[in-house]
Amino acid sequence: MRLKSFMYNTAEDLEILNYFRVKHRKVKHIQPIECFWYPPNRDELLLCCDGAAKWNPGIAGAGVVARDHDSNFIGAMSIGLGCTNNFLAELYGVIMGLEWAQKWEIRKVLVRSDSIGAIMAFSHNNIPWFAKQRWRSIQETMTLLDLCTHTVKQILQQTLWQKEDVYLVMVKDEL
Repeated sequence: MRLKSFMYNTAEDLEILNYFRVKHRKVKHIQPIECFWYPPNRDELLLCCDGAAKWNPGIAGAGVVARDHDSNFIGAMSIGLGCTNNFLAELYGVIMGLEWAQKWEIRKVLVRSDSIGAIMAFSHNNIPWFAKQRWRSIQETMTLLDLCTHTVKQILQQTLWQKEDVYLVMVKDEL
């Protein structure tokens, strides 16, 4: 028999389970990890981009939140992408945010995403063919494009395996 309930590893819970000889397992305790959030530099815009799909592939969407150097909320938007996979949803989240910055005529952008795959695709110019033109257009207008990923998973990996976060910086020389 399997009981579907919560056990908090309290002495009372364990006493009752042991009394009735119910097999049980320990609940893993999650230790909180301290994280810091740093605003962008004075002349930069921070774009926090994300994409998700229900199933893979499945119904997907993407969203962007923009903040300035004082951590003020500038704007947010989201878009439905129809049926696609998680990777393309993440990719379109970043592209959508950068095109938004283009419309505002902002040349220095810091992009944060939780998708290492999307950031690596942008850094190696390994974008799917149907998004390459949009990416080239973005690259032509940006003078500083800083793509980085900060995720809880990465912070855990950093504490477990001492790996550094991924920072990818692309700088275009101004003429």
